[in-house]
Amino acid sequence: MPLKVVIIGSGVAGLATAAILRKKANVTILERSTEERIAGGQGVGLGPNATKILDSMGYDRVQSHAVTSKGFKAYDVSNGNLVKKIPMDVVGEYGADWLMTLRKDFRAELLRLATEHDESTRPTLRYNCKVENIDVHEGAVTLQGGEVLSADVIVVASGIHTDLKEKIVGNDRFKATPTGQTIFRFLVSASNATKVVGKLPEWWDPKEGGYLSIMRTDDGTNRALITYPCCDFKYVNFSCAFPNHYLKSSAGESWFTDGNLDEVLEIFKDFPAPYADFMKHAEEIKVWELRDHDPLPTYVQGRAVLIGDAAHAMAPFQGQGGAQALEDAEGLRILIENNISRGDIPEALKRWDKARRPRASQVQENTRQASRKLNEVDSMKNMAYNWTYDGIFEALKDLET
Repeated sequence: MPLKVVIIGSGVAGLATAAILRKKANVTILERSTEERIAGGQGVGLGPNATKILDSMGYDRVQSHAVTSKGFKAYDVSNGNLVKKIPMDVVGEYGADWLMTLRKDFRAELLRLATEHDESTRPTLRYNCKVENIDVHEGAVTLQGGEVLSADVIVVASGIHTDLKEKIVGNDRFKATPTGQTIFRFLVSASNATKVVGKLPEWWDPKEGGYLSIMRTDDGTNRALITYPCCDFKYVNFSCAFPNHYLKSSAGESWFTDGNLDEVLEIFKDFPAPYADFMKHAEEIKVWELRDHDPLPTYVQGRAVLIGDAAHAMAPFQGQGGAQALEDAEGLRILIENNISRGDIPEALKRWDKARRPRASQVQENTRQASRKLNEVDSMKNMAYNWTYDGIFEALKDLET
């Protein structure tokens, strides 16, 4: 009999898990939000550790309009001039590309992988479906209204603020708390950019190739602007980071919270043209108070497992939130290998935890270090660790040796 898997959450972690497990398991996905709300968002970077997994799943880069990054560029905040260019042979060093894409296109492709093709293995996806409780040992999921679903495996992929975490960890000491920084995120279209400057700047020009560009203040105000092209160079994603005290309005606790253009322009008014001019054409401004939590003592309990932001919430400074969610999902392949039965699940999840938790916890620490303005050598060292991963079976093999 195929295993019954209930996945709580249809973000990156949940959909990727469904796409991987559906081949040999009966999968149900429960999403508390509407389809329109969960599909929103701006840009997302996918390092080679993520891209390896996506390629193995049949991810269509063309369909998701992904831009391949060629490296980093740093700019002088006083005049906007290029200070340093770091081209990278990402495929040669890490075995896969570094991609930059729109979050909605990324999720749409994961949704396709999770729900299209063979109807006999298609998961059941239920929106507006709130989970009230889980029994981690019996494998029971209780929904709002009293309906109870039985499961061999419960995958909690319901995000940073999930109230199910303590069911697995055993206490509520690991709630996400503010890091002290906030980010405005928005898109600027190529058509609007050309209206401002006549032609695209070199850091946007498709002929130059895709680069992640960084501009940081050096006056102690700890503000930064990170940009990268996405959607076949039709848009550039802007991430404007700054200490919380600059913000006059409330950022809320969700990356769906609407931001205020006037505040963007005020906080970054001393940044050079054309950046400030581009900001005036921002689309879908979101403001996100960054939060994380300390590494958890376990991601598993009985038949339940935490993955994605529910397990290892981190700030976006090394672009690893989505990548670690994909690593979690890929790791759960161990549940559909070697004819694992219902009785084997708790031990299989412990093996997964032994491989995944130390690595994801280190990536959390690397991200915290990045928020403190590491020097270039240490930043690249941490990035190399983050980007070097060959999947769950290699990780388990390393543990055994």
